[in-house]
Amino acid sequence: MTTETATAEAVSIHTATGHPKPRRKRRLALLLALSMTTAACGSSTASLDETPESSESDVGSELETSATTDGGLSSESTESSTTSTEATESTTTTASTAPEEVGEALDFFPPIGTVFSVVGVRWDDDLNFRSAPGTSNPVLDNVTSIDVGHTITGLGQAWQFTDSIWWKVNVDGTEAWASQRFLAAPGQTDDIFDEVAAELGVLKAVDMEDLADMVAGTRHAGDPAPRVIIVAEPLAFEGVGAFITIDILDFGDDALKGERLEITAALVYEDEESDEPIVDFVVLEGVQRTILCGRGVSEGLCL
Repeated sequence: MTTETATAEAVSIHTATGHPKPRRKRRLALLLALSMTTAACGSSTASLDETPESSESDVGSELETSATTDGGLSSESTESSTTSTEATESTTTTASTAPEEVGEALDFFPPIGTVFSVVGVRWDDDLNFRSAPGTSNPVLDNVTSIDVGHTITGLGQAWQFTDSIWWKVNVDGTEAWASQRFLAAPGQTDDIFDEVAAELGVLKAVDMEDLADMVAGTRHAGDPAPRVIIVAEPLAFEGVGAFITIDILDFGDDALKGERLEITAALVYEDEESDEPIVDFVVLEGVQRTILCGRGVSEGLCL
């Protein structure tokens, strides 16, 4: 996402009726902050893996918080980590002392050389890459959902446990394993604003999280509802606009794992003349989609 200066020249803010409202250049602090639900989410070392495979008692731990009870945006991450054996994991230590099942090799995996992105990991967390399949093995690296500084490619090996599948990958020259739940091959990117706007009708929302929830609701009507995770910190700048990125996952299709949506909006203020303007609402201005593929990509399309 391109970051522009917060002191850009004055622009016209469009309301839901489409009429421009000019405003002056002024300072605006960062608008949006996500609620921190647990101490585990606040630590950069509380990274993610698949749920430990050792026993049924691990079901419902930190990575089983895939959707809120009201069907809205998920706080996927370590929200339930206080009850998980992985709650106090450091990026440099072993996650759990509980014995893991042995598992077995799996013959089905994306083609060797498939380029992956980390998906479904909340913006204030990251994904563990380990020396072997399973959460008891040492962590070799950590990558966030929007980290473009790492190259992750498939090595054509997979390992299956009762409740999870792990893929062997190369991360910047280091061979490692990670849960396939949080890996996808990015496909083609296109602009879907007109499609989303037609579905929504009303483009106005209280804030960027509310707007992201609205947009996500237009993308998939399956049952159960897909996971929706905020993967880039919501930000807003006067004279530029507001930004949020979400992953929508678990479409029930092993080829199309989901979509990544980069959402932009205009800011509309309560009092245009105030020295410290307060944002009244936001208005959707753009939606860019990247498809996320589970089995690999060919010419931008999922295999």
